[in-house]
Amino acid sequence: VSNSEVMRFAAGMQLLLGDQWLADRALDGKPLARLARPLAAGSVAHARRTLEELGLPLGPLAGFEERQKRAEVAGETSPDDAARPTGEALAHVFGLIALLPGARDELRARRSTLGELGRAVGRCIYLIDALEDLEKDFLRGDFNPCLERQDFTDALAISPARVETTATLLVEELARVRARVAELPWKRHRVLVENVLGA
Repeated sequence: VSNSEVMRFAAGMQLLLGDQWLADRALDGKPLARLARPLAAGSVAHARRTLEELGLPLGPLAGFEERQKRAEVAGETSPDDAARPTGEALAHVFGLIALLPGARDELRARRSTLGELGRAVGRCIYLIDALEDLEKDFLRGDFNPCLERQDFTDALAISPARVETTATLLVEELARVRARVAELPWKRHRVLVENVLGA
């Protein structure tokens, strides 16, 4: 894969995922996200065209924010289920690397491994965010999979059991990241990738 195609892919995907993040925030009622998304619409459309010109299928990413929103039922959705949509989205994104024009056969043969790496990275991102934002989400009344309803009051409260489950899942996903990184046929930048991904 040429450096220019890699950079086009990275830049386009960053804009596309950024737009979906804004869409998710807008669905949560965040006014700044609602204002910012239309301002970026032109750049996002250009990014989508760039990715399509590279021959990459983007269909599985459509409607990600709605799937994530449906998965987040306050006090009910488990940490595992809540992290699933983000994991699946990143699995598709990472798998696309093997489809870039000029990708070596060795890399194309590892598309499933790239997808597994992306899934683990996506789940790590979601689980870390849940743990780091737990107190803030609780105080603001925002969704967090570490919150559960109380038996008598039906009010949401921080669940130590859910926090422990989330932390355990995170450790498992980090182990998957390390394992998948070790399996991929790196020619260069292995150390950089390992540092970035905590592998």
